[in-house]
Parts: sequence; C-alpha cells; structure tokens
Amino acid sequence: ESAALLAASGDQLLVDACRVAEEAGAGFVKTSTGFHPSGGASPRSVELMAGAVDGRLGVKASGGIRTAADAIAMLDSGATRLGL
Repeated sequence: ESAALLAASGDQLLVDACRVAEEAGAGFVKTSTGFHPSGGASPRSVELMAGAVDGRLGVKASGGIRTAADAIAMLDSGATRLGL
C-alpha cells in the first residue's frame, strides 16, 4: 500500500520497496488495493515509483481511480497500467 508507506516514512520507504521488488524479479510495481485507510493511488506515489524503476518495470496505479481525470493524472505521473 503506497499510501501507507508514504504516511509511515515519507518517500524513501516506497522507493526502497520498488527497488526490492525489482531485485526480486518483479515485472511491475503496484500502488495499492485502495482498501487501506490511508487511501489508494496518488499522482505522487506513481511519480516516486516510476522514478525508482526508471522504465525497467511497469507501474500499475490502482485504488481510488474513479474518474477519467483521475486516470489521466495517473498516466501523466508515469503509470503504465491502471486498475479501475
């Protein structure tokens, strides 16, 4: 849950989690399920995740994307897939 990681520690824990996922062989990193009380995907979390993997992995924004404007914001922030 990217929102929980950001709330707990700021940017670094989320960036580190993306790097660990990459080292473990993941093909994608995903923001969240949207069920955690701290919220779903945010443009900031997508930007951080996309920056951490720098095109080597896909970034799926998921959780809290309800409108076309939300979807566009996630894509503009670096998401390569959306969970709607």
